[in-house]
Amino acid sequence: MFGISGFSAVINPPQVCILSLGTSKAVHRLTEETLSTVTLSSDGCLVDDKLASRFLDKFCVNLDRPQCMSLA
Repeated sequence: MFGISGFSAVINPPQVCILSLGTSKAVHRLTEETLSTVTLSSDGCLVDDKLASRFLDKFCVNLDRPQCMSLA
């Protein structure tokens, strides 16, 4: 819309983390893939880098396999 592909969100108290999603776009390599940016902003006093990294890893797994998100 405005040529913005991604951004970093600002945490407002009392928030601990905020997840921002950028636009998706098709990338042509050997196969066509759709990629988008995901940024996690977190309060370093409450969330360490290892925990934030684990969250983003699980988030990516859930995007790749949405059936993992079912509650049943």
